[in-house]
Amino acid sequence: MKKIDINIGYRIRGVREELRLSREAFSELSGISPDFISDIENGKKDFTVGMLKKLCKALNIDFEYIICGTENQCSHISFLASQMNGKQRKIAIELLKTILSVC
Repeated sequence: MKKIDINIGYRIRGVREELRLSREAFSELSGISPDFISDIENGKKDFTVGMLKKLCKALNIDFEYIICGTENQCSHISFLASQMNGKQRKIAIELLKTILSVC
């Protein structure tokens, strides 16, 4: 497996774990089997662009991040915010305002 494929797998696993998704839950969202997801994450199997698109959609992340390691932070922040309840969102906004005020 090429180094780029392994890095892509590491990034996919990293986002999946950050979102606290099991491989089984991720499989349901993406339509790709848990075993195949494991193989992709560990650099054991090749994958198609179509599969990567499904994985990105399921994780709600930019294709650019999976391929290049960079991302549009706004979409990731937006996804995380969508998972919060009202109280959590209020706290997150206040934290962001505090961070911005000291930087």
